[in-house]
Amino acid sequence: MDVRNIVKQLNINVYYIDMEKPGYATISADKQLKFVFVSNRYPARVQRVTLIHELEHIAKQSGQTALYNATVSAKMKMESEINRCVVYELVDDYIKHTGIEPENINYVNFMQLNYISADYESVVKETIKKYKG
Repeated sequence: MDVRNIVKQLNINVYYIDMEKPGYATISADKQLKFVFVSNRYPARVQRVTLIHELEHIAKQSGQTALYNATVSAKMKMESEINRCVVYELVDDYIKHTGIEPENINYVNFMQLNYISADYESVVKETIKKYKG
């Protein structure tokens, strides 16, 4: 994922600030102003993963704030959708930058490198297995 191009294309303002939460995205009611805030308290790789996650929210779920906040179940479903997108982007980026074939990726090392929770082990395995570059 070319983060700079996405930020530019979607006209998103990105700020790195001191906060506990890794990051969040917000969009004005008229959808003209888009912001992503990323905590500078985390390692650079976590900041990158967080930025990708928040950009995915803006790109794929813009205008769905009411649904996101409606129920815990809706929020969890939307977060899971975004996390699946992030895993795909990270696998794609990893393959393109390392030249490693998908079947040769050590998924445990990949998950550690990208700070991916063990909860997403099956998603990572599935994404690597079905990867179509």
